[in-house]
Amino acid sequence: MEQQLISELKEAYRRLYEYHHSTTPLPAKSVNNVFIDGGIECLVNSTGNIEKWESLENYQSIRLDPRVKSSRRIIEAGPGCGKTALTVQLARDWSIGGPGSSLNDVKVLIVMKICELVGVTTIYECIKQSLQSDSKLTVDNIKEVLRQTSSVLFVLDGVDEYLGYGSKVNINILAIIEKEMFPHFEVVLTTRSPFVYKRYSRDVKRIRLTGFDQLTQDKYLRKVFTKGDNDETTERIRESLQDNPILGDLCRVPFFFILYAHITHDNEMLKRYTTMTGYFRNMIIIFPRSFQEKVSQT
Repeated sequence: MEQQLISELKEAYRRLYEYHHSTTPLPAKSVNNVFIDGGIECLVNSTGNIEKWESLENYQSIRLDPRVKSSRRIIEAGPGCGKTALTVQLARDWSIGGPGSSLNDVKVLIVMKICELVGVTTIYECIKQSLQSDSKLTVDNIKEVLRQTSSVLFVLDGVDEYLGYGSKVNINILAIIEKEMFPHFEVVLTTRSPFVYKRYSRDVKRIRLTGFDQLTQDKYLRKVFTKGDNDETTERIRESLQDNPILGDLCRVPFFFILYAHITHDNEMLKRYTTMTGYFRNMIIIFPRSFQEKVSQT
């Protein structure tokens, strides 16, 4: 049963990866590493109200770096900074495996969004729902596999939403995180709120996605737009951000930066607007057409 569950989960994550990439309103060629190219930091010391954060090398360091060695990890990030994209990438990495993967030692990976737990009575039922409709595995089969498997990693996306759903979510997610349920399993959760960690176990390690700084933005622009040694496009988009500091701050969020870069690359009109109201008004006009073109290419 274990091998069957593993096989069906890998197929489910393959479909999840394809779905995520087909529905995200970003150019197909930019999706693979776009969010995980952003900054990642870990909390190494906290004294009173003073926190010391240090950079992690890449997203695989979430499990490999000794500074965040723990069975409970929290990944904090604002909207659009790539929490869900990161969880989807982890699912894909586990499904593919291979040398260098940070998940090679994980026997069973369970990835789920908190919103998917609404109306579900057990964690096993939620896992069952993620499999193909014709799966012969039962809820009891899944429960038995998890009971016997030593190396299990839960990735719970959007835990801050859990408190908002209230009685609509019957599964005690807090029990999992607090080690009252599955105490020997590893748990990674994502949240928007930096204060969520205060509700969880003392040994939780905090990680945060910091978005795109100027170096990351330039790296992305050159990778996607620059041909050869021609940096004209990169410089043009960079100058347009420098002309509008508010927009420049907003574009530290990877989602907004990528939308801005691709839409302005194809439409010079957007760069003429110096107010946020004008920018978003015209992005709303341009965006549906750009999204439709992306869908037609996939």
